[in-house]
Amino acid sequence: MYYLAFDVSKDELDAVLTNLRTKTFSFKIKNSEQDILNWLDNTELPQKIIAGCESTGGYHFLLQKIFVMKNIPFKLLNPILTKQFIRTTIRKRKTDKSDSLIIAKLLAQGEGNLINESKLDIVAKVKQRMLKNLTVEIHKFNLMRKSLVFSNLGGSDIDTYLKEIQQSLKLAARNYFKDLSSAYADNQTIKLLTTIPGIGFRLALTIWTEIGDIHNFSHAKQLIAFAGLDPKIRQSGHCLNSQGKLTKRGSPYLRHALFLAANVARMYDPELKTYYARKRSEGKRHTIAVCSVARKLINRIFAVWHRQTPFVKSLSIDSR
Repeated sequence: MYYLAFDVSKDELDAVLTNLRTKTFSFKIKNSEQDILNWLDNTELPQKIIAGCESTGGYHFLLQKIFVMKNIPFKLLNPILTKQFIRTTIRKRKTDKSDSLIIAKLLAQGEGNLINESKLDIVAKVKQRMLKNLTVEIHKFNLMRKSLVFSNLGGSDIDTYLKEIQQSLKLAARNYFKDLSSAYADNQTIKLLTTIPGIGFRLALTIWTEIGDIHNFSHAKQLIAFAGLDPKIRQSGHCLNSQGKLTKRGSPYLRHALFLAANVARMYDPELKTYYARKRSEGKRHTIAVCSVARKLINRIFAVWHRQTPFVKSLSIDSR
C-alpha cells in the first residue's frame, strides 16, 4: 500500500508518495486546479493508494474535490493528530516534508475521515465562509467609521464616501445570502434544522456545512466535543475539575453559529428559557449560561438530523 500525503498551504502543496518502507518520493505542486490536474495526468500512481491531508482553513477544498472526482481514496485528518504525533517524537522536527511524512504515517494507521461526494459540498462551504468573512469585515468597517467620526478626523465628505462603501458591503452580503438561499432551499437536512427553536436558514446552513456528515458521530457528546463546547478537564491528585474553560476545538464558525442559535432559543423556547434562568441563578455569567444552552441545542440537532424528522417537543433527548 502507498500513501500520498499533502502538506497544504494557500499557494503550494508539498507532497510525499511513500510505502513507508523502501520508497519515498517528494513533490511540490501549485495549489491550483490546473496544476493539480496536470500533475495527476503526468504521474503514474500505484493502484493501491490512499491520499490525504490535514484539514486547513479552506485551502484543502480544491485538492480533495479533485481526488474524489478522480475516484482516488482521500482522507481528511484533524490537525490535532499531527501535533500530538510531533510531540511524541524525540527531535520534534517540523518541516513541510516531515509534516507530509507524519500525515502518511497517520494514514497508514487508519486515521482520518474518508471523503466522498456526499461530504464534498465545496460550494456551500466556500460561499458560507465568504459570507461570514464579509460580515466580519462589515463590522470592522462600521467600527472604523464610527471611530473616525468620533475623533472628527473624517469630515462630512469623507463620511459620505464611507457610508457609500458601507452600503455596498451590505448589498454584497445580501446578494451572497440570496445565492445560498436559492441554491439550498430544497435541502432536507437544512429544512429539518430550521424546525429547532433558535435556528434559522443561515445558521442551519452553517451548522450543516461545518458538521458535514452526522453519521461520523455516534452520540451527541462527540458532537459537543467536535464543536469545542466541552469543558477542559484538569486533575491533580484526587482533585478533579471538569468545569474549566471550553476546549474550543474544531470549527469556530460552528461554535459561533451554535452560540447565536442558543442565545435566541433561550429567549423563545420555554424549556431552554427556564434552563438559562437556572444557570444564571447559580451564579453563572451570561456567556457560560448560553454555552450550556448550546450544549442542549446540540442534543436536539443530533436527534433531528439522525432521525430525519422535524423537531417536536416530545422527541427532544435533552438531559436534565
